[in-house]
Amino acid sequence: MLYSFQQKNILIIPLAAFIRFNKKMAGERLANLFGKYFDDLLACEEELQEHEKFCEKLLEKILFSKIVADFNLGKKSKQEFISEALNFLNLTSDKALDFESAWNCLLEFDKELRDVFNELIKLTQHGQSIYFIGNTNELHAQKVLALFKNISYENFSWLENLPSSAGDLPFALIETSQARIDGNAFPPTKGNVYFFLSYLCQNLIEQPSNILTQLFTPFQPTSGLLSKLSAYLMKQGNPKKDILLINPYRNINAITKKLAQETISKNNFYSELRHSARDAMQPLSGLLSIGSPLARIEEHIPLLPHP
Repeated sequence: MLYSFQQKNILIIPLAAFIRFNKKMAGERLANLFGKYFDDLLACEEELQEHEKFCEKLLEKILFSKIVADFNLGKKSKQEFISEALNFLNLTSDKALDFESAWNCLLEFDKELRDVFNELIKLTQHGQSIYFIGNTNELHAQKVLALFKNISYENFSWLENLPSSAGDLPFALIETSQARIDGNAFPPTKGNVYFFLSYLCQNLIEQPSNILTQLFTPFQPTSGLLSKLSAYLMKQGNPKKDILLINPYRNINAITKKLAQETISKNNFYSELRHSARDAMQPLSGLLSIGSPLARIEEHIPLLPHP
């Protein structure tokens, strides 16, 4: 069976397909910078509720600020952002590392999609390239890279650090290792994994005021990124018919109408990836059927516990 993604050379995937917000944790960590530690308030329910409201409002105050909008658009360096954010919150410079840690705990990998992510990365072995796209900043981009490295398929070597400046070009994140399976060398990777993020692009339109709800949305800011990426890919000789956009949002037509880009919903894409992986294992399961040579050999191999 040939799945829709297997017919495409390029997959464009918003970061929202694998990354989610942990607003509760980020709010608590930011609130702790003011000395109001959550553990100190557990004995008083009324104070606890007030603290939770404070955490939520504090996070919104930061995310809705012009400081964050400029940082996502690459108008501020990491150091400038942290300094201005601390000043915005009336915090002293000695809180810089704690603020950075709190800021980055906002993003988490969706661990339920670990298997899907591994199957996705394996597609590069078959010549397909993956472009992760998102309206995000230098600190969060580095956090996403770290999350991907922790979850990712083990036969790839990931870029250690993201460049602070790369213009409008996507940058590659992986290269194939020389890992061997069953004594056979892995085939050379023809595809690659790329980031194409707002903080590295120039002349993008301004973020909307509601940063919290539209940080990774497919509308104006992200469509600016998609337009740039689509133009870049076509300039490189990749027609639209070879490109598939994975859409993690409810309104699947929002992007299609604007860019005339072929899309697939996030859930359908995940389902196809899983089915594809199962189909790939069927020939091997046939070899291991009862009575086959491989099955007879396997009978004498002790099972080892998982590490």
